[in-house]
Amino acid sequence: MANIPQPLRRKPVLKAADSRYVSLFSDADNKSDITMNDGHKGLLPKSTKLYEVGVDNLTLSLNGLSMLTPSSTEPIILEILALRTYQGQQPNDLEAQWLAFPGAFRLGGAANFQLLDTEVYTTYSQVMDRLEQIGGEVSALINGGFSTNGGILSEFTNVTPFQHIQAKHLTFTLHNSGRLQIAGSRTFWSYFCIHVPNPHYRSILYGPDYAKNEELRIISVNPYSGDSEADRIEFGYDGAGVFKGFTPDWAGFDANIDAAFEALVANTAHSQVSEEFATTGKIMLMQGNLYSSLDERVCIEVGTSLPLTHSALVEDNREGPDYSLGRFMFNSGLRVGFAYGDESHVMHGPSTYELMNSEKRVMYHRLLPQEKVSVLRIQMYIRRRVYDVATDKWKMRSDPLPTAPSDWWHCRLHFRELHETAISQKRSPYQ
Repeated sequence: MANIPQPLRRKPVLKAADSRYVSLFSDADNKSDITMNDGHKGLLPKSTKLYEVGVDNLTLSLNGLSMLTPSSTEPIILEILALRTYQGQQPNDLEAQWLAFPGAFRLGGAANFQLLDTEVYTTYSQVMDRLEQIGGEVSALINGGFSTNGGILSEFTNVTPFQHIQAKHLTFTLHNSGRLQIAGSRTFWSYFCIHVPNPHYRSILYGPDYAKNEELRIISVNPYSGDSEADRIEFGYDGAGVFKGFTPDWAGFDANIDAAFEALVANTAHSQVSEEFATTGKIMLMQGNLYSSLDERVCIEVGTSLPLTHSALVEDNREGPDYSLGRFMFNSGLRVGFAYGDESHVMHGPSTYELMNSEKRVMYHRLLPQEKVSVLRIQMYIRRRVYDVATDKWKMRSDPLPTAPSDWWHCRLHFRELHETAISQKRSPYQ
């Protein structure tokens, strides 16, 4: 019985599933609007419910995308301020007699001493270059000497030009641990401080030491002992609601900071010994890891006008609809190196990012019913981490991708027809 010939049966010929690609190139814009030439036919020969779509390739040039989220209220990340006083000030003076803060404490040409988030910084090295420029401006000011009107504008008297040592009076170094190291000379810390006005950046710089109920807006170091003096300037409001600042005498923090100390840091003797003392550095090491917090870019999202089925997005424990075709994390393997002193660093580089290619798994999305697709919009978004001052918490935010005139991007969409079995089971046979 087993050897009885069976009649030949022809297997049915299965029609190949439809597969289509749409490639998009865009210059200096975060979106692309497409109108199909055969608009009356549409992109797909059948209803969209019979197809699924995914991002097959995504490549971007991101020269306009800054690491930092521009602030709408306070763009200053940090700035150098003078420890301003006025003649005859006393600790018990009323706030009305204090100086307006921070305006009265700023130096001439204030922008030269400020790091702003309105500038585009695509790498950590650009941030460090700007901080080095600020340190150079401060060093040139101190080495050339400056006037305090005989102590009217400062607790200490005028600084005379340095003749024997042209030192760097302020340097910023990115430690290998990711923490910012600030080294200032005794003269710098005696006459100046660093102001961080935005709580957003205080939480980044101070890291675990940050507490929103503490002021912590002033970074100051005792020029004699090297201890941190976070309360170097006292604050208050006058009767008109104007924010004021008061600078107590250094002697109130350390009795060693006396007239003899003032003569040394003011370089009144012009000797090699006094200048060596005045230029000796006192270091402040911040506790925040900039590698984990300063770069707020999380991922690129590809938004679409295609009718996608519901896909849940859970963000900070809240569920919402997700209409993105894809969400692509930044490639941590793209690196550029730089060195400061004895330390070298390797990090993200300003280059072309290929976030999706043939080596990665494509995530496909089912489409809702639509007779034809004749127009289509694809838009790029950037998802960032931002700090909410009111709640003292970090959260996610999605914005249209900022672009520079030199930026471009390429996105390729893959439309593929679903198998009949997949349609009946409401799932893709490929997943």
